[in-house]
Amino acid sequence: MRKVHTEAEADDGLHGVRVLVLADLRFEGEAIAGLLASRAGADAHCVDSAVRARRLVHGERPTVMLWSTHNVGRHSVAPVAALRASVKLGLVMLVDRIARDALTELLGPEGQSFGVVRRGAGPTANDIVRALDEVNRGRFSLDPAILDVLLDQSNGDGGLSELTGAEREVAELVAAGFRNATIGERLCKSERTVEKHVSNIFVKLGLRPECHPDLDRRVTAARIVLAERARRW
Repeated sequence: MRKVHTEAEADDGLHGVRVLVLADLRFEGEAIAGLLASRAGADAHCVDSAVRARRLVHGERPTVMLWSTHNVGRHSVAPVAALRASVKLGLVMLVDRIARDALTELLGPEGQSFGVVRRGAGPTANDIVRALDEVNRGRFSLDPAILDVLLDQSNGDGGLSELTGAEREVAELVAAGFRNATIGERLCKSERTVEKHVSNIFVKLGLRPECHPDLDRRVTAARIVLAERARRW
């Protein structure tokens, strides 16, 4: 039985602990890694894909990994879940939403520590360090109330609420089966602008190409839009 530890029980300090930071956005991951090194003395390294994370894990054996992302669903969880299944690795997630089936996969085998820090709660550097410290000690660092929020949100719009108005317009046309050039004509935008919107949509829906080389992200994004529309009806 895993024990849930409260914030008051945590003991900050990651001096010498090897931390791998996996981030959707490279600049964010580098900033977090730098913060962990300067504030907590961690030996932190940043990668922006699960493929690179796998190489580092098997080569240097970090103690714990921080996965900074926005929305975690059934498709986006596979690479990290496979990594957890292949090597004992504590995991802390900095996340907005997580699907229930994805969470089940991420928990990994019994004995693998796990923690969650909710982005929407405005976490501080100390919050992140504390969660990593707990997980590094082999504990299960998670506030059940926060988990309920993450799970409830993830079952709502699949991450679509993160899209801007312009991105939502593009997403609806992607779901209708239009290609980028046609979408640009319909919205009076350049094809390059539409491509940028589509790229942002994929990131916000947790469909980064590095993590899903074999996945048709356009079709998957369309399914998410259509599923959300069906729920509204």
